[in-house]
Amino acid sequence: MEEERHFNFAQLRHRVSDSISKIFVKFGLVTPLGEKLEKAVSLLSTDQTSYSDSLRIIRKFYDESDEHKIAFFHLLDRMESRRIEHFLDQIYAVTGSPKWLISLREDFLRLKKKLSSKMENLNDSFKEYFSKIFNFQYLVTRPCDANSTSIKLLKFIAEKEGVHPSQHWWSFEKRLSSPDRIILSLEHFKMPGVPVVYVEIALTKGLVRNVLEIFAEKAIKVSRANTAIFYSINATFKGLGGIGLGRKMIIRAKEFLKKNYPEISLFSTLSPLPKFRNYLETVLKSGKSGFSLSVGQLDKKEKNVFFGEEEIITLADVLKVPQVPSEILRKIISDDKLLSDPRLSESVKKPMEKIALYYLEKEKKKVGKEAVPAPAFDPVENFHLSNGAYIGGVNCCGNLSPKGLKESFGMTVNYIYDEKKMDENKLKYSVGKIPVKLL
Repeated sequence: MEEERHFNFAQLRHRVSDSISKIFVKFGLVTPLGEKLEKAVSLLSTDQTSYSDSLRIIRKFYDESDEHKIAFFHLLDRMESRRIEHFLDQIYAVTGSPKWLISLREDFLRLKKKLSSKMENLNDSFKEYFSKIFNFQYLVTRPCDANSTSIKLLKFIAEKEGVHPSQHWWSFEKRLSSPDRIILSLEHFKMPGVPVVYVEIALTKGLVRNVLEIFAEKAIKVSRANTAIFYSINATFKGLGGIGLGRKMIIRAKEFLKKNYPEISLFSTLSPLPKFRNYLETVLKSGKSGFSLSVGQLDKKEKNVFFGEEEIITLADVLKVPQVPSEILRKIISDDKLLSDPRLSESVKKPMEKIALYYLEKEKKKVGKEAVPAPAFDPVENFHLSNGAYIGGVNCCGNLSPKGLKESFGMTVNYIYDEKKMDENKLKYSVGKIPVKLL
């Protein structure tokens, strides 16, 4: 057995040395680190060592330049998947934390366009490895509040907020100081105090469809709340993308709420439609848009599914445009202020919500033939439906912040997580059906 292991190690050394030689020639790298790097990579790819010297040599080479990083990724990609996994295992063991591994994948994703191949072997190895070490058993749930959250952690959370960013980190503290507002994070047990994902939750009386209600100064008594609104979910490291941390966060959040707030019976999101504005503007341009919706469908006179006759007459009269739905829409989306104009609000609301629902139900992502059925075009929708939610509400003027208008003309969506229907919804979505039950 010892001879076999020695033979395998020698064989591995030879392969690594050969790969390094080819890669150095390919990238024109001349460095005295070559021989040391070969030994370090070989050792860290086996059980021969766990000493930090090997990692120090690798990091010295790696940190010199992006060119060295690319060469390093080529070297890893040439290794067998099991060797890559063991190599990552050894780095994890030596450092005692997944932090540098996360940085490796962030660099890998950043430099992907400069790589001469897709490196699917290495990419898959990264994803599989992170899925393993960021499994539920290694993740700790942390409730964040004004009393227990340090300024450092508060700044970190505020900086990573991508759904409803706050102008200043100290104003973000208001989201922690009310008993009906909760922030929960997941931390890796080897990275205490550093959330890898977090969710912001509002405890409310009934379903909330507008973000203004979420950020209203007036708080409700927690004892009166029967609904949990997940209004912002944020991953904090790009290097951990694609391993389902958002899904894990929702599961842990529901567990926490059931245990600590048993009166909560409805679990919903208040989510953005980040591509809706670009979608509608593209559809309204002349020519083929590549989407299911067309100007012809919008302007269909008989039994128009989007606009009622009175809505067309009212909107055309106020906006001074022809009584043609596509012309009305072009005028409305040309000026965001028109969406909240009291003269138009009631007539605009239903058509915009119907178009947004059509977008959610009909528009699919363009993928290869092997991916059948195609996922939803909207990435947030795809995330929630994949996790077992259903569409429970489509809301016009649900987020009239500059960001909300820029992304989706202020539209928001409620995705409902019903424990009894989640498996059924997942199966429906897996065969191309969009689960909808408007509340």
